Amino acid sequence: MEYGHTLADDASAARPIFLLGVGRCASTFQQSQLCNADDVWIWGEHNGILSKLLAWGDCVRADSNLNRLSFAGDNSPEAIMGGPLGGNATPAAWLNGFRPTDIDQVERLAIAKLFSIGLPPGKARWGFKEIRYGLNDDVPERLLALFPGAKIVHTLRDPMKTAESAIVTWGYQRFTQIVETDDDERLDAVYQKQLKRWKAGTDYYLDLEERYPDRVITSRIETFRSEFGRILDFLEIEREPDDGNDDGGVVNRGRRRSLEPGSKAAQMLAERRARFAGIVADTAQRAGYELRTLASA
Repeated sequence: MEYGHTLADDASAARPIFLLGVGRCASTFQQSQLCNADDVWIWGEHNGILSKLLAWGDCVRADSNLNRLSFAGDNSPEAIMGGPLGGNATPAAWLNGFRPTDIDQVERLAIAKLFSIGLPPGKARWGFKEIRYGLNDDVPERLLALFPGAKIVHTLRDPMKTAESAIVTWGYQRFTQIVETDDDERLDAVYQKQLKRWKAGTDYYLDLEERYPDRVITSRIETFRSEFGRILDFLEIEREPDDGNDDGGVVNRGRRRSLEPGSKAAQMLAERRARFAGIVADTAQRAGYELRTLASA
């Protein structure tokens, strides 16, 4: 007998928007643009905490004792606790009302609750941006499964610019030391690591888009302006009349560092573009980038 469930699930009809990408992909700019829509609010990053939440659910669903002693049995309190236990108390000892499908609901409700807190007035359709998913987990695909109305915007930027921006901005002190000591070997390793990260994450999202073409769209920052209307249509967001003004969106200047053109630091990065472009060439071409432009990014 399957006992009646009382867990309310009012989040399955939500239509969240997830801006997901790899590294410094200009997702903050796209976030700011989408927040201009009347009923849309895209939150910032959250350090990838959902991977641990969903991992907890995986552990519950895969637990051998729960599957053998709890999920496979009757979960009716009246049937199990209403009479003498007899010689086998296991059904009572492992009596739980929840089942694996309830874990899905808990995950969905937890995520919806977290990102519905503090929404600005008039903003009902929530979402977030994050650059930490898809490399070592399947969180993006899980989000699509939990929220049938969800859509993903894969935010993308030229691989060489993504790598160099990460090197200069996130590891500025390390990069400065590399330049000062002419540590070419160390810079080679750092540069290649960033490119491999871009390749792995981008391949993941492009594969996801191929499997779910009606739910995942790739948005390259280089063509964002010309394709913004297409993105809005994909997300089913009503377009505002073009008043001719361009506010430029939000740029994360507090986390951006620029190198002096022609400086030693700039030259050291430029020297590696042609040498390492092959690492990302196939993926970059797949994403719509011209190979001849990679070395001169």
